[in-house]
Amino acid sequence: MPIKVKNRIRRTRLQMLLFFKEKPKASYENAGKILGYSKYQIARWWKSYEEVGIAKLMELKKIGRKKGCGQKVPEKAFERLREEMLRGRIRTIKDAIEFIVREYGVRYSKTRMHAIMREKLKAKKKIGRPYSVRKDPKKEFKKSSDIEG
Repeated sequence: MPIKVKNRIRRTRLQMLLFFKEKPKASYENAGKILGYSKYQIARWWKSYEEVGIAKLMELKKIGRKKGCGQKVPEKAFERLREEMLRGRIRTIKDAIEFIVREYGVRYSKTRMHAIMREKLKAKKKIGRPYSVRKDPKKEFKKSSDIEG
């Protein structure tokens, strides 16, 4: 009979319990291979089940930052960051991260700093088009009439 639980992790944990009920001498490694998790994860789940019970096993921890907990740095920091960008002192995301660390002691990831620069500062990545090193800068594009005839 299939287990009807919407949450995939909870369903897998219940499948682990059923697996060990059917095969009490099975190893964590075998259970992990069947369920698609490492033997260490299966061992952690089994330990929490043995210590507290099924309630602890079905408990899901929320991961990540809580929404609405505020910014790491004040709004003025982004105004100063924009000024430095306009002056040409900050040209890359790495430069922006180093500026915020140096001035405010807060470290952002590259992904988050890229999002900040796109959303707050309305800045976009500027990447030059590739060109051939063998190209003669004196030559110009051919006109369409030269190509046809």
